Formats: sequence, structure tokens, C-alpha cells
Amino acid sequence: MQSIIVNYHLFSDKLNQSQRIVLISDIHDIFTNKKIAKQLIRDINDLKSHHVAIAGDTMQGNKYGNAKKCKQLSYFLDALSEAQPVVLSLGNHDLVGLTEEGRKNFRNLGDYYNNVYPLDNQTLILDDFRISGFSTGRGAYASSNHSSGKANQLFTEDWNHSGIEVDSDSPFFEELVGHAPHPLASDYVGREASGIRNFDLYLTGHLHDGYVPYWYKKKHLDSIHDRGIWEMPIEKDIHGKITAIRPWIYTPTHLCRGVHFIGDGRIILENGTVVQNIIPSTEHSVPLVISGGVNKLFSLPSHPEITCIDIHPKVKQI
Repeated sequence: MQSIIVNYHLFSDKLNQSQRIVLISDIHDIFTNKKIAKQLIRDINDLKSHHVAIAGDTMQGNKYGNAKKCKQLSYFLDALSEAQPVVLSLGNHDLVGLTEEGRKNFRNLGDYYNNVYPLDNQTLILDDFRISGFSTGRGAYASSNHSSGKANQLFTEDWNHSGIEVDSDSPFFEELVGHAPHPLASDYVGREASGIRNFDLYLTGHLHDGYVPYWYKKKHLDSIHDRGIWEMPIEKDIHGKITAIRPWIYTPTHLCRGVHFIGDGRIILENGTVVQNIIPSTEHSVPLVISGGVNKLFSLPSHPEITCIDIHPKVKQI
């Protein structure tokens, strides 16, 4: 299966030369399919990046306690890490059935190969990059918590307990690898987890290129809970009780992938290569990159998406 390679260009005054980051997310055990895994590895390694970021949902959480599954994942990571460093964060599927032993096995994935870095609320320095991996608890993903607005509160609590700290004047290019992008649309998160705004880049996945097709959204606008870039269709009765959740509707909405900018309570969608004149002027605007994902969900057809982010030097303003 041929990979889809999506390119974006960003600018930073923290880099002296252009650097490339490759983002993939939502692998969902695809490394067990040797043919697809080999193609994916070739496509990624050919891009010659500074590092690869895997933004969660690498494997179902209960499988981290399985020695065979961990070995299969390790082979995949090893093949990638021969060409560049690889960093991983945890997603909601990684947390399903994840035991204390399994979490330890996740953290120990880097012990097998020198160039693999699992980041479970941990931080790593690679040259000019300081990379943090943020692990959000499962409660921040629950549909019922989204309908009540509690998900943003849980996301914020997880962030404030993560121990990840970034100074606004950090000399490093500060990169955050997480999984869930949707809470970043919340004013509550922006206010109560303001440290996220100190990053230079936030890499995520989770949304699989969109949940709600335009025709469905237009027809069911009054019954869809839609905040920011979260597009899970939730139907309610006249009393506000949830009657149906339809997570199997997955088509592009142009809201669930690409580059967004977070800052001062605003999110501005950028579809395709960044056009400089629409980037917000505020210094606090953080590029949020949402990968469409590598592996399909619920047996729907999809192509592995590789997100290629080129970061170019920008003259620092005096």
C-alpha cells in the first residue's frame, strides 16, 4: 500500500539551518503486516529527517505485556532508528488494558536500540530540539466527557501533573509529541494549562482525517456536539440525553488534519503548505500539526499518511 506524504513548511528563529521532522500516528499494530511495514519504513527513511515522531496509538495497551508483540514493535522501531532517532508518545489505545508491567515495557523499548526514545511524560534533547512526550489519561478521550465538557478539565489535570515544563524563552526548539489535539481548541485549556503555549510545535494524531462528513454535519447540525476541531458525532434526544455515538463515520472534514495555529484563544486552519501572510502575528501562536494516521480503524479503507514538516530558519526580530 503506497503511503501518502503530506508536506508542510514552518519557520523558526531557533534554528540555524533547515531541519525536517517526520510525523506518523495511529499505527494500530500495522507493524505486524510485514509487507506494509517494510513499505512504510522505506518511505519514511527516504525522507531523511532529523527525527521521526510517533504520536500515539502504536499498539493496543494490553499487548505491551506480550513479549512477542513487543519484539515485533521493536523490530519496526529498529528499522526506522537506523536512519534517524525515533520518539514515541502514548495514545488512548496504548492505554487500553495497559498494566504497570506493560507501561514499564513501553518505557523500556529504548533499551533495545540506542536511537529509540519512548517518552511517557518525559523530555529528551536532540541537538537543537528539546522534545517532550505527553501522556493524556483515558478520561480525556471519553465521548461522554466531551459531551459534558469534562474532557478539557481532565486533559488540563493530566498536563499539570505531567511534570513537563517549558520556559517561554527556551533556547531550544521545543517540540511536544502528544496524541489528542482537540482540547487545544478550548479556552479552558489555554487558560489552565497555559504552559502548552510555550512550545514551538505540537504534534498529534487521533482524529484519523476526520469523523463527520459535510453532508452529515449539515443535516444533523443540531444533534452534533462540535467544539473546535473535535468532530465526534453525538446524537441527543430532546432532553439532552445521548442516544447514539457514531464513531465509524470517517471522512475528511478539513478540520481534523493539517496545520492549525494556537494562540490567544484562536485556531486558524492552514490547509496545505503554510502561507506566511495568514500566520498570526502573535509570538504565542503555536503550530499544531494533526496527522491523518497510518492505519485504518473499523476496517475502513485508508492509506498510510506520512506528515513531513520542514522547519526553516527565520531571522530573530530585535
